[in-house]
Amino acid sequence: MMKYLFIFISLFFTTSYCFSQKSNIGQPFIENFSKDKYNAAVQNWDIKQDSEGKILIANNSGMLIFDGNKWRIKNNPNSSITRSILVDSENIIYVGGQNTFGYFFKQDNGILKYISLSDSLERNKKQFGDIWDIIKYKNAIYFRSPRNIFKYSMKELTVFETDTYFPFIGEIDNELIICNSQKGFFKMINDKLFVINDNPFYKDEHVISIIKLNDGRKIIFTERNGLLIFDGLNIKPWLTLATDFLRNNRITSAIQINKNRIAIGTQFGGILIIDYEGKPVELLNKNSGLQSNYNRCLFMDSDSNLWAGQEKGIDLIQLNSPYRLIKPAGKLEGIAYTVKVFKDKLYFGTSSGLYSIDWSNYYNPLEKKKFHTVKNTEGQVWGLDIVGNELLLSHHDGVYRIIDTTAIKIKNADNGSWLFVPLGQDDKYCLNGNYRGLAVYAKVNGKWEFDHQLKGFDFTSRNITIFNSYVWVSLPYKGVFRLKLNSDFSKIDSIKSYGIQEGLPMKLNNFIIKIDDLLYCRTKDGLYKYDKIKDEFYTFDNWNKSFKSNKSLKYLKEEKKNKLWYLNHKELGVISNFHCNDSIYDKKVVEGGKNWLVGGFEYIYSIDSNQTFFATENGFLLYSPTNNKLDSLNLIFNKISVCTKSDSCNFLQISRKDTLQKETIDHFYKTFSFEFVVPHFTNYNPIKYQYQLKGYENFWSSWSEKNTKEYTNLPAGDFTFLVRAKTDNNQYSNTLEFPFIIEPVWFLSNIAKTSYLLLFILFSSSLIFFPKKKHIKEKEELKQQQNKIIEEHKEVIEETEEELNKVKNEKLQSELAHKNKELMSVTIHLTQKNEIILNLKDALQDISYKTKNKETAKTIKSLIRKLNLSDISKNDWNQFAKHFDQVHGDFFSKLNKKHPSLTPRDIRLCAYLRLNLTTKEIAPLMGISIRGVEISRYRIRKKLELDQETNLTQYMMEL
Repeated sequence: MMKYLFIFISLFFTTSYCFSQKSNIGQPFIENFSKDKYNAAVQNWDIKQDSEGKILIANNSGMLIFDGNKWRIKNNPNSSITRSILVDSENIIYVGGQNTFGYFFKQDNGILKYISLSDSLERNKKQFGDIWDIIKYKNAIYFRSPRNIFKYSMKELTVFETDTYFPFIGEIDNELIICNSQKGFFKMINDKLFVINDNPFYKDEHVISIIKLNDGRKIIFTERNGLLIFDGLNIKPWLTLATDFLRNNRITSAIQINKNRIAIGTQFGGILIIDYEGKPVELLNKNSGLQSNYNRCLFMDSDSNLWAGQEKGIDLIQLNSPYRLIKPAGKLEGIAYTVKVFKDKLYFGTSSGLYSIDWSNYYNPLEKKKFHTVKNTEGQVWGLDIVGNELLLSHHDGVYRIIDTTAIKIKNADNGSWLFVPLGQDDKYCLNGNYRGLAVYAKVNGKWEFDHQLKGFDFTSRNITIFNSYVWVSLPYKGVFRLKLNSDFSKIDSIKSYGIQEGLPMKLNNFIIKIDDLLYCRTKDGLYKYDKIKDEFYTFDNWNKSFKSNKSLKYLKEEKKNKLWYLNHKELGVISNFHCNDSIYDKKVVEGGKNWLVGGFEYIYSIDSNQTFFATENGFLLYSPTNNKLDSLNLIFNKISVCTKSDSCNFLQISRKDTLQKETIDHFYKTFSFEFVVPHFTNYNPIKYQYQLKGYENFWSSWSEKNTKEYTNLPAGDFTFLVRAKTDNNQYSNTLEFPFIIEPVWFLSNIAKTSYLLLFILFSSSLIFFPKKKHIKEKEELKQQQNKIIEEHKEVIEETEEELNKVKNEKLQSELAHKNKELMSVTIHLTQKNEIILNLKDALQDISYKTKNKETAKTIKSLIRKLNLSDISKNDWNQFAKHFDQVHGDFFSKLNKKHPSLTPRDIRLCAYLRLNLTTKEIAPLMGISIRGVEISRYRIRKKLELDQETNLTQYMMEL
């Protein structure tokens, strides 16, 4: 009993452990760099990374430099092969080649400059062969060639020689370890070698690397004998599942990639990754996507990517990516659509058929993965659904029951099928969406069988949801429908369509989804929630506020309670702890995924919280969330150059201690080129850049993957170039600044402008002072000449003046006479006009007396009254007054000023008196009788307070 109990407990915990771990099915993303991409030789020997994040590779053509966007090459001075590279803490790059070694250092303008160290060797020591390794130990740099070790310290070289072979040098446990192929392992103390171990296992062997395990043991990687292990006393073979593979394929490199895994490069078998127990975890070779099975070197960058220098090209293995690519049919020709785990098997549905493999969290990479084609499933697979205890396959040809690796067609299920959903709670019926509408399946003897096709709804039904005893069907190009089935599901009792009148933003492209037992509708305008009491939808503000401009939904799926996968036009992500009352959701953006899902057929399937499958256009992806967020986005300037019109260029300083110091640039540089980059190498999480030139632009540019910016013909002035970077999940970099000043041409400089101002002031002063002085002098001379002429011709001048005055007076008298004539003409005209009016009044008066018709008499009297009011019109008086003023100057103003009590009628009479008109002449002008004129004259005399002796007419003429 205890024995079986122990076995059960062991199996339980083993199973729990397996299902809580990430499966190693599939392979990581691999990016290939062929010689055509990096434009250098095909072979690569060593890989390192500098402090800025750039990858440095020892190549047959020199040293390659890769910043994630662009490849560059630095050739050795003697054009030899570069074999090894080391970057120290001060970013000095040491390189070794054929009979040469030295270092590069970066100048302030970003350009690398080479300093040779091997040139200082004595002539008889310069033929030392290739430098295969460079390491730093304490404060010294060590270069390893086959028979020499060169120590560079305090600007001096020390040479250590052997008559055999030095296959290895490295630092282990803070000690410098050197391997001699015949004499064993040594440690160097004070420039002397002391034997550690002389075990025969590695005699005549090429030691590749030594890695220390967590328990203190050291693994020794040899070229032909595989792995040896040293426990501090003894060295013996380390026998693992990978032993035969490594011995048969020859080890070429080894590197620790994390706390418990090691990558081993081989000559014939590709790259094998093992754990610290020696268990194979990953095998990468040409079948996986490498360019060659012959590995030369391995390197782990700061983002945990594995770089492989191959016999042919360079490969980037994205071990830290959350994705693993699975192609069950090898080079998958079709598109991935669906995946399910069922009864310890993993099924993959594609456009070319269904495939299966035994599901496990561990697959031995040295054993070929056995994907099986499920029989009878050739062709388009649309969906897999676990209904009850069966796995049902929705196929273009109909519905199949999956049993192990065989598909059995269900009788009469011939319509192309999309999916299955349970009906009711008793597991007796399920609903099938197919090309022709909806079908009901019933369980017969424990198996699902086709029962009947529902009539009255013949639209292809790919999106079905059961809610509140209704069947909801979403048809992208027809709308949303709610169907009510009768109690035995034999027919459709009612169908209702939902669109704009029911609260949705539009009729088409709406998809019903059930979340947390509530009904929602995903639309292009965000998420809408269903109110079953009002039987209508309304905007789900909590969701739309959280996503704002990204509320348009392409995909939404409830993976488990309160966990949602979503896809909009900008991002793919997962929401944890979803609640309908929350306004802000705990979401995580999944990098890269939005570009890979099959448009219109998006499919996501989670096995557990740590493993999710995506169906893509190029196979299946197993997504396992990892802490792969970059520690920081280190944005740097690669170079900043300025060029003249003749393409004469100069590189500016990009490394400055004082970042506020401004670069001063001559005006004849017309083109400014900025190259910036975040050294970053994962293609599923691209870097985007944004820039602005302050002093020239007011706004930041839009985000772009382009990492260069050029300006031409900038004006003179003070500028600052700003640039920043970010990832798709909104991780931002530092903001780089480059302040600079463009000097104006010499004739527009500040000194020149000051000179121009002074010259202008002097010139303006001269224009004012000298002419003025000359003018005063000439004026005085002219005045003297004038006085002289006047004295000489005084009599003539006086006679001339008298003649002029006489002519002038005669002219004035003539004009006055003319004006008087015009004024009298106007006056006569007015007199005649008023006499006519008076005669007309008299005639009308006689007629009114003689007529016996009262109406006629009344009309005539009315006309007489009007004639009494129009003795002189306003226009006639204005014309008269105009002429009067021209002849008699200020008569009216003087009269008003001296006698303000006079009425306008009095003033008119005074004007006529001023013209020396008689009473008889004035009467018709005034429209009154002669007696009336005399009375008016009397009244005016009283207002003027004139005595009897003063003549009124004379008074007016003298005024």
